Amino acid sequence: MDVLNDRTTKQRDRKQEIQISLELVQCNMKVSRGLSGVGGQATIPVGTPRSWFVSKSMKSLTFAWWNLHNFAHYDSARRSDPRWPKRKKEYEAKRDRILAALDQVFGKDYPDLMAVCEITREAAQELVTRFPSPFSVSVSPTYPLDDGFQVAVFYRSGAGFSPELPLISTDREDLAEGTRPMIPVHFAFSGHMIRFLACHWTAFEDSREARERLADVVRRDTHAFLEPTVPKPGLARHIVVMGDLNEEPMSPIFEKRLIGSRDRESTHGRHWRDSKVRRIRLYNAAWRFLGEQVAHGVAESNRWEAAGT
Repeated sequence: MDVLNDRTTKQRDRKQEIQISLELVQCNMKVSRGLSGVGGQATIPVGTPRSWFVSKSMKSLTFAWWNLHNFAHYDSARRSDPRWPKRKKEYEAKRDRILAALDQVFGKDYPDLMAVCEITREAAQELVTRFPSPFSVSVSPTYPLDDGFQVAVFYRSGAGFSPELPLISTDREDLAEGTRPMIPVHFAFSGHMIRFLACHWTAFEDSREARERLADVVRRDTHAFLEPTVPKPGLARHIVVMGDLNEEPMSPIFEKRLIGSRDRESTHGRHWRDSKVRRIRLYNAAWRFLGEQVAHGVAESNRWEAAGT
C-alpha cells in the first residue's frame, strides 16, 4: 500500500495502517512497492477527536489502495493478449476472487474510498455493481497511448465525494508509453476539503526520469490545491496521494521532488521560499511500515506526532 496523506488523527492512522495495510497483506493482496505516507499542509490540529473527521452519515472516513494486477474484462478480440482473459469464465473467476478477498478483509463494510490500478474501464464499471452497498466509480476516459489498464477510484455514493478531472502532464512527449492519468476525488465535510489523488506511475524497471516528471506534476497540483489563487474563506484543504508509485519508500524522488519527510513535525511550518517554487512539505509514513519502533524526538504523550509504530 502506498499512501501520502495530510496529517490526521491517531484513530484514523491506526485504522489505515493496521486494519487496511496488515490485513491486505494477510489476504495476499498485492502491496505495491512505493511510498506510504501522511503529509501535506499541516492544518489539522493534533489530537483532534475522532468525530471531527465525520460527515453526518459516517462515523469515520476509511480508504484503501490495491493493485489488482491485470484485471481485464473479457474481450474476444484481445484473447491473444497475455494480460487479457482468454475466456469469459476466467474473467468472472478473477472478479469473484477480488470480491471474496474484499469481503474477507472488510466484511460488508467496504472502505469509503478504494483506489485500484491495473483494471480496465469495463471491469471497473461491472465490479462496482457487485459491491454490497451503493458505490460510484471514477476512471479516466480514453487518451493517446491508452493500453486499457487504468487507475479507478470507487467511492461511497451520497457520502460527500465528488470526482474531478483526471490529472496528467501536458508534456506528452516527455512521458513514457503507457503512462496513466492520475484520478482525483474530493471529499467535503464541515468546512474541510480532502483531495484524494490515486496514482500508478511508470513501471519500476522503466525510466526514472518519467517518474520524476510525474512527481513534479503531483507537486504542482498539490500546491495549486492547497494554495489556491483565490482561497475560499472558511475552507481548510488537505491532500492524500495514494497509489503504486513504483519507487522505494526512501527514494530521492520523494525526498527531493515531493519533499517527503519521515518526521511529521517538519510539515508543520513552511519556509518563506516555499511559495516561490510551489513547494508543499509532505509527511512520508512509509517509515512506519519499515519496522521503526520508536517515535523520534517527541514525548510519549505526543508520540503520534512522529514516525514510528
